[in-house]
Amino acid sequence: MPDKIKLTKIAVDKLPYSEKGKQVDYYDTELPAFGVRVSATSKVYFVRKRINGKMTRVNLGRHGIATADDARNDAKDAFTDLRKGIDINREKAKSMERGITLEKVYEDYQTARPAMKDRTKSVDTSLLNCHLSDWLKKPISDITDDMVKRRHLKVAKDSGANTGNNVMRLFRRLHRFAGRSLKETLDRDLVKDALEGQWFKVDRRQTVLKDYELPTWHKGVQKISNPVIRDYLLLLMFTGLRENEGLSLLWEDVDMEGQTFTIRKEIAKNKKAHTLPMSNYLKDLFQGRLDVRENDFVFPGSGKSGHLSETKRQVDFIERETKKMLNGVETDEDLEKLIKEQPADKIKPGIRFCLHDLRRTFASIAESVVSYSVLKRLMNHSDKDVTQGYIILSVDKLRLPMQQVTDTIKGMLAEKQPAKVINIDGNRRKKAALQA
Repeated sequence: MPDKIKLTKIAVDKLPYSEKGKQVDYYDTELPAFGVRVSATSKVYFVRKRINGKMTRVNLGRHGIATADDARNDAKDAFTDLRKGIDINREKAKSMERGITLEKVYEDYQTARPAMKDRTKSVDTSLLNCHLSDWLKKPISDITDDMVKRRHLKVAKDSGANTGNNVMRLFRRLHRFAGRSLKETLDRDLVKDALEGQWFKVDRRQTVLKDYELPTWHKGVQKISNPVIRDYLLLLMFTGLRENEGLSLLWEDVDMEGQTFTIRKEIAKNKKAHTLPMSNYLKDLFQGRLDVRENDFVFPGSGKSGHLSETKRQVDFIERETKKMLNGVETDEDLEKLIKEQPADKIKPGIRFCLHDLRRTFASIAESVVSYSVLKRLMNHSDKDVTQGYIILSVDKLRLPMQQVTDTIKGMLAEKQPAKVINIDGNRRKKAALQA
């Protein structure tokens, strides 16, 4: 008896891969004959229906590229075609003769890159499903210059110039992969030719937490109930690590005795291992995490990866909490009441930030404390300057600068105490009386 479950993204994500050489079919409880076949390496949606006495099976797409909801809708369309006697598999074969579809190119592209980071896969899949979903079934050779130009402008209009550029950069990678690795007949760089002069100029984001915002931001962080996320945000602030470098940090990367931690080359942006010393503050932070260790990751999570993966809710929480602080209220109800009673220009906004802002903030503070060479080493920036390349800084030489940067950040995060007023005249009269 085949297994039956309601096929949703979460349910299919949780299905275990089968043993090598075996396949397991799971059927949907709501739409008969719609299912997902799980092998040792993939999960593929399908429909099965008997037409003219012959059992016909049609694959609908690979999970991760197609969602369960999309596959269910495709299954309904497939049922309609099968009832009409249309041989969907034969039509697919004819389509393949015309050329490899964009969907197939993307599947092969992922297969050819087993070391691709999960985050990269997630972003690429999201861009395809959100902005190029109607191209997935098309042979990639059928996509024209005009289609590329129009879609680039549409995505930019709907979702912003940066997203428009990113969608077309992804399509360009897939187009080049199809011509180079899949031997598809593509005689030129389509995207380069189509978008010459049309790429949007997007200024590099330069936002940092301002000096006067830091104490309030720190108070907001302290209000987070989850200590894992709280410590993770503080680690980014005190080290300038990139988001994924902190999330993927393993305990095997941490040397408590030597008081260092290492960003492995596999997760470093420049593919170079990066070892940093712990300041006193960082040592206490790591020790606190070690005392409540849950698994192999410094910042554990409950998801498939085993590490913390989502902080958006807490970032939004900090914005909300700092908004309350800056407007002198304590509860959400009081804030909502204030917003209704006061003009919009009288309400102070909360502190809004993204995780990379913490890296920029660290760099901005450190720049005033340490030399340029030390800053580049702390940030793990590649040396393009020939002279800089000759300056080799060991971890021990970075220990004092790291402590100096930490002390500076701690001072800036501390809530400023009101200055004491000294009665100079009173002190003078008291001193004169004593001398008399």
